[in-house]
Amino acid sequence: ERTQVAVDHLLYGGWYDYQSFISDTSAALHDAPDVAGVSRVLAQYLTGTMRFRAFALLLADPQSRAFTQRGGQGFGDLPTTSRAGALARCLLDLGRPAEHTTVCARLSAEPAAGQQLSAWAQAGAELWAPLVQQGELLGLFVLGKKQADDFVTQGDLDILDTLAQQVAVALRRLHLM
Repeated sequence: ERTQVAVDHLLYGGWYDYQSFISDTSAALHDAPDVAGVSRVLAQYLTGTMRFRAFALLLADPQSRAFTQRGGQGFGDLPTTSRAGALARCLLDLGRPAEHTTVCARLSAEPAAGQQLSAWAQAGAELWAPLVQQGELLGLFVLGKKQADDFVTQGDLDILDTLAQQVAVALRRLHLM
């Protein structure tokens, strides 16, 4: 175990474990005063600790009936995503983080979704994480590649799944306040 820790520290600049990561992010999300605070927490943990190059927080815009970028870093201008479109339905059905290629495969028969996913691919989207609370898709976050072309592991996907649930709870709490 010590050798693995030393190798991880040398090659990856340290490592994070599931329990401490979730505990730390949950506490930080609980203290977030607004959506900008949630975005700052995500920036700290997604780009800092988990070493993703880019992320975008997309939340429902009541006027446009779309998910629009409300936070993030590393991506340029991003397309909006319809709250009632095939992509949103697919992510709600999946209910957990999924790789961009998986989402593309599930929506291959949907031409409009294909165009949208192509635009996201050009922007650098690699992973999608739906923010679901009580069966409702509140938003999502999109992730780019990991730094140094690290691979996304099953452990990363498990952490992202729990993180997405925590973000959804934080957003619902902010909405109620």
